[in-house]
Amino acid sequence: MLCVFALTLVSLFEDEVREALGIASTPPEVVSVGTVQGVRYIGDFGYDTQVDTQGESFLVSGIARLARNTPLEIRQRSGKSRLCVVTSQTCWRIRGR
Repeated sequence: MLCVFALTLVSLFEDEVREALGIASTPPEVVSVGTVQGVRYIGDFGYDTQVDTQGESFLVSGIARLARNTPLEIRQRSGKSRLCVVTSQTCWRIRGR
């Protein structure tokens, strides 16, 4: 039973693991969204973060510590969108726009 659970878990996160290791099978679609204009933490412990750019706001999972004017881009693969620092592996899952 534990093996089945482990295999299911691996298959769910396969794309994320491959991307983190730099061995993703297909490159993500990349769209530049500008630079950080502001950051707000949502929830009692800053569980989610609202990141404001020049033209759009994003709600991302977790705590995103970003300096003003940091360039950002969206990387999309297999229907999953992540907000990332340009030329970096630092990314957060987009929960809303």
